[in-house]
Amino acid sequence: MTVAEAIAALKTRAVPGKAAEMAADHKAPRRYLGTGNPDINDLAQGWRRSLTLDQRLVLAERLWASNIHKARVAAAKLLTQVRIRPDGAVWGLIAGWVPGFDGWAIADHACDAGERRLVADPGRLDEVEGWTTSPVCGHGGRRWSSPCPGPGRTIPHPPIW
Repeated sequence: MTVAEAIAALKTRAVPGKAAEMAADHKAPRRYLGTGNPDINDLAQGWRRSLTLDQRLVLAERLWASNIHKARVAAAKLLTQVRIRPDGAVWGLIAGWVPGFDGWAIADHACDAGERRLVADPGRLDEVEGWTTSPVCGHGGRRWSSPCPGPGRTIPHPPIW
């Protein structure tokens, strides 16, 4: 799947007039499609099933690079999965997004994906800790340190470390 095909799929699920609402609500200077999160969930779930991990990583990277709000949400949802092995490249991609967080909505979706990578390797918390005070990470670092749940806090039966 190409990024153009993925964005076209997102556009087909857009609700007329919703893009302007989203732009006013989120206030980040980017393109908005007006696609709802349930539709993005459905699309991302299908893509996760049909693509290899390497293909998902490429698609997620390109969706994020498009700077389209719901494409970035879809990028995060492509990587929101508990069992991914090996997951170093997934963590690297998500961690690379943190300095670019400029709004809570996108940061929340990326944090959901990142939380699962933290559960997989709690040693990554040391890296996250550095983001909380980094001037480079700004909003992203603060997002990870405030209401963003830590590993295991939203899992029904969290592992005991």
